[in-house]
Amino acid sequence: MADECQELLRLMGKAKRFYIAFCYVREGILTFVLTHPSGLLELRRDSSINDIKGLLKTFCKFNKDSIFASVIEPKPLSEINYIKNKKEENIRFIVSKYLKFFTPQPTQRSNFIAPASKGEFKNLATNEQIYNKFEELREILLKKNEQARC
Repeated sequence: MADECQELLRLMGKAKRFYIAFCYVREGILTFVLTHPSGLLELRRDSSINDIKGLLKTFCKFNKDSIFASVIEPKPLSEINYIKNKKEENIRFIVSKYLKFFTPQPTQRSNFIAPASKGEFKNLATNEQIYNKFEELREILLKKNEQARC
C-alpha cells in the first residue's frame, strides 16, 4: 500500500508534490496530508483534482489489484454525505499543523575553546627526531602554563 502511494506521488507533478507529505487510502477515500495551507488552495482546484483522478485511472489500468480501485469507483447515493451543499469526494486533503520534517543542519562551530594542554603526556615516539619534536612541544606547553599561572 505504501509503495503504491509513493509511486502515485512520484507520478504527480513537482509543483503538487512539493506540498504533499504523504498519502494513504482508508475505506475508499484517498487522503493527502499536506505540509502547508497554501498547498490546500493549490490542490483543491478542480483541475488538480481532475489530474489526480486521471492519474488514478491510469494507475489502475496498469495495476488491476491496486488499492486505488476503491477510490475510483463511484459511491452509491446512500453513502454520499452532503455537507453544506457540497458532496464528499473520494479524495481528501488535510493540512497537518504539527508535521515537521527537519533536515539535519550542518554542525556549527561553537565558540567553546578546548582546555589547554598541560604538557603531561607519554612520549611513545621511536624515531629520535619525532621524539625530540614532542619534547620541544612539551617544553613550550609547560612554559605557557607557567605564564598563565603568573
